Amino acid sequence: MLGSQRGHGVMWQVCLAHLLRDAKYAIECGDTAFSAPFRWLLLRAIAIGRRRETLKDTTLKQYLYDLDRRLDRILAVVPIGEPGRKLHKRMRANRAHLFVFMSNRAVPPTNNISERHLRPSVIFRKVTNGFRCEWGAQTYAAFRSVVSTAKANREALDRLSRDQEDVAALYKRIRFAGIRLVTKAEGEVSELHVGLKGTMNSLFLQDLAAKTHRGLAGRVEDGFSGGGNSYGYRVVRRLGPDGHPATGERSIDPAQAAVVRRIFAFYARGDSPKRIALTLNAEGVPAPKGKHWSSSTLNGNRARGTGILNNELYIGRLVWNRLTYLRDPDTRKRRSRPRDAADLTVTEVPDLRIVEQALWDAVKHRQALLDRPEAANGPRGWRRVGRANQAGCGDRI
Repeated sequence: MLGSQRGHGVMWQVCLAHLLRDAKYAIECGDTAFSAPFRWLLLRAIAIGRRRETLKDTTLKQYLYDLDRRLDRILAVVPIGEPGRKLHKRMRANRAHLFVFMSNRAVPPTNNISERHLRPSVIFRKVTNGFRCEWGAQTYAAFRSVVSTAKANREALDRLSRDQEDVAALYKRIRFAGIRLVTKAEGEVSELHVGLKGTMNSLFLQDLAAKTHRGLAGRVEDGFSGGGNSYGYRVVRRLGPDGHPATGERSIDPAQAAVVRRIFAFYARGDSPKRIALTLNAEGVPAPKGKHWSSSTLNGNRARGTGILNNELYIGRLVWNRLTYLRDPDTRKRRSRPRDAADLTVTEVPDLRIVEQALWDAVKHRQALLDRPEAANGPRGWRRVGRANQAGCGDRI
């Protein structure tokens, strides 16, 4: 439980029973476009989950591929009403956690384990009206973590946490409460176990991260995706020769690619990102994350290569490993930091080019003009750059 609260969980299953309830409510509020077919898909997934023990792994993989394909079509539908939009937004953000039970037989489709573990903490907070200090909250979280881990019949100290700070803090609070910590592997845990095993577990995580990073680097060098997907492309879902789902493959989405070309053309002729965003919103063009278009979606961060106007994949160049992510020890939030240019992995993927080189160069030229000192001296400088570009394109001033 403590690991879940600290954000260490990497695989979890959304409870399909709760989603059925939410989908039914959205349908009652008038959303028959998205919520109705989505509810049907959930019922089909639950039915497959009930027969899971009698199905082979290859059959489950085929079912998973079919469910993902149907989910893609359903998510492409624009929902009606606020409940439908909220459900649609949640599913786009958590779609990777909808069908985990199809690839992991130990996970039920209606997984309420997390909720059952959280319920004692919620009840305790309501009864006591919260904690008087942060130390009390942390102590109770540590206590619940130990109890839940013991009930799960875990074996070693690393089942509590692989973070040195977490293990040390947990052990300190347990000792203060007069409780002995005993595991199957180490027996009674002492300061020696906390120091040595905590270090070994932390090194294990670092080694695992390094191996994963090397594996992703090899995939990127072969032209495959290293994670995530950019606007203008769709994920290719198919079964490979070994019967497993193919990963890392992308293809151009014609409709979104046309929007990308329009954005570059608008910007090259002198339109501001804000004006472009307003135009797309007025036309009802869906934004990358289903929300409204904004200037930051287009501008991004040039130094980090984010934003539609800075995505080099649109000219057939896959750039990976721009950023490294570290977890803030105080807030437990991930923070990104740019890597050195020598650490970048660049692969040419001409099949994924969307924007012509001349149009890309025109956009980069305008961005370079905005970096000039006279362009940063207030609104007049910005207008002069825009007018200069318009004059260069032959438009009237």
